[in-house]
Amino acid sequence: MVSSQKALRSEMARFVGRTSELNLLHQHADGKTAWRWLHLYGPSGIGKSTLLRRFMTERNGRCHYIDGGKVIQQNDIETGELSTQLETDGSFGNPVVLLIDSFDHWHAIEHGFLQWMESLAPGVRIVTFGRSTITGGWLRSEWADSIHAVQLQALTSAEVGRYATDRGIVNSADQAELFRFSRGVPLAMVLAVETLLIGGESGRFAREDKYQLIAALMQGLLQGLPADVGRMLEAASVYWRFNEERLSAVMEKELEPDSFRRFVDLPFVTMKEDGWMLHDAVRAWALEDFILRRPTAYEEMRRNALSQIRKEERLRPQLRDRLQIDKMSLHEHPIVRAISFSGHPAGEIELRRCRQADLPALHDLYLDFHRYSSPTPDDPPPMLHLIPEIWEIDPASFITVWKQNELIAFFGKIPLRGRMLQVAAKEPLLGPFLKAWQPVPNAYLFSIVGMRPELEGNIRGYFLNALINHFSRSEWILDFTCYKEWFPVFELCGFERGEWADAASAKGTEYRAFILDLREEDFIAKLDRSVSRVTAAQSVEEPITKQDIEELKKILKHWSVLRRQPAWAETYARLFPHRLLNGLSDEAAAYAVQQDLKETIGRLADGDETEALYGKLLTHLYLEKIRPHKRVANLLNVSTATYFRYLNKALEMLYQSLNDGKAR
Repeated sequence: MVSSQKALRSEMARFVGRTSELNLLHQHADGKTAWRWLHLYGPSGIGKSTLLRRFMTERNGRCHYIDGGKVIQQNDIETGELSTQLETDGSFGNPVVLLIDSFDHWHAIEHGFLQWMESLAPGVRIVTFGRSTITGGWLRSEWADSIHAVQLQALTSAEVGRYATDRGIVNSADQAELFRFSRGVPLAMVLAVETLLIGGESGRFAREDKYQLIAALMQGLLQGLPADVGRMLEAASVYWRFNEERLSAVMEKELEPDSFRRFVDLPFVTMKEDGWMLHDAVRAWALEDFILRRPTAYEEMRRNALSQIRKEERLRPQLRDRLQIDKMSLHEHPIVRAISFSGHPAGEIELRRCRQADLPALHDLYLDFHRYSSPTPDDPPPMLHLIPEIWEIDPASFITVWKQNELIAFFGKIPLRGRMLQVAAKEPLLGPFLKAWQPVPNAYLFSIVGMRPELEGNIRGYFLNALINHFSRSEWILDFTCYKEWFPVFELCGFERGEWADAASAKGTEYRAFILDLREEDFIAKLDRSVSRVTAAQSVEEPITKQDIEELKKILKHWSVLRRQPAWAETYARLFPHRLLNGLSDEAAAYAVQQDLKETIGRLADGDETEALYGKLLTHLYLEKIRPHKRVANLLNVSTATYFRYLNKALEMLYQSLNDGKAR
């Protein structure tokens, strides 16, 4: 295991990336920017020190450098002497740069330092480096309009690859492993490369080496921060996204609001629309460190977190769809957690329908990603030559992902009907499937996927979320893939194996079929059941079981005759003991159950759009006794298959409403 200082010297000798930041620093130092103060910030290990040293080297030492942390500790800043030096340099007509490192420490002297800065000549250009963005009194001063802050981002996979190649690691699989571990964070990248080179085993970290790497990174990340930050970081690493309530739930204590605000103000925490998220790399390291050190504590936190998400879902059913990735990130299987956690990019990401002009780019993305991910890269992917024909029949078959007006990924959702089946028959690998498949309505093939390989780690979570949203709009799905890392993920998330549709290419590439049948149960329900079988078995608040739903259905079928068959009231009391039927005669209890069901279904019918649909369905079917099911489906203007899926959802929602509601 190498030291961080040795790693930094190595990184300095082989500087990669940061071209735009270096150019910006030089432009600022030369007086070619509109602001006087440039502040660069980011978490420990992001490369601030290396960038600073590189900049000073390229300026040939023509900077006045102050180590902010050391100055504050020794309280020895001599502003008078510094002013004289700056004034002297400026008198020769040279650009004057004041460079301050570790600027976060200077809040203690901000008032006096601001007064001193106001006395500086207009030609003095200020550059500061720190962990956090500019806050506090700096932004309330006259300098506020003259400050420009830039957050340092992680390196791209291409930049990591260049660094690895320069260090003698040329195998693409080794470079991919290096990027997966480091997530483009320079210090992690350098430490990992040093460890790989010392270990001599291509592309793999020994378990003890990997732990030491993570321990060193976590120590650097938390250095100088309050003790409670470490525990909050552990709690936050369990979630995909978090807020104060969620952290309190897993830590099993109320947090001080000020402590929470200080935590989310850290540079490795990002605020999103629905809460906060940790930087991908920080979450990965913190979570692995937590699981290695305290596996039992992690498992307890994971279960508490899942209970908290389910509680939120019960209290606000309209959030059910939006909480699906939150639940997948708490799956008991680490493979599913890893897929869910990674790749939720910042910036403008949007989905668009595919245009004809996009087809050449789709072809290239599909081929490049296949070569990157396939176990046999030289074996062409299925249906590659059929992309134009598929688009011609149905342009909506392809959904494209764009970032800042650049196409970076896409996936195919190909309808299995009509002329599209004739096109699919041109692909030999789909022969076993098409020969044995019994067509069903609203069926789709998900097989064609492409993305820029260097962005795969950055956008995978976003991509997965988009896929799940499109799964939910289908009734039957075939996913056909040779990407082995996805095989266990599909089975763990509710897909069933379709061995009868498996195939192999002429070069021996194995393609497996995974089937998702959503005609009677939606994907989110399947996913929720698969998230944690252990947690479900041990949770204090037991989830709904099929037996519970069947019992409720029997009671509903007898709704109109409950007073003549009071035994059903006893079943109702066993399911929902909190709804208090104690002390009532058999007939009175049966009448109370009738009214309870009627009122609860009525409240659903008066709810939002989804609740209203479920309330109408239950009213037609059980209270009004409309039969057959197809007639109710026609009244709701949905297909029979969709109707049965809605019926299952409606029964679940009714059960949950009765289970959560207060006693009568």
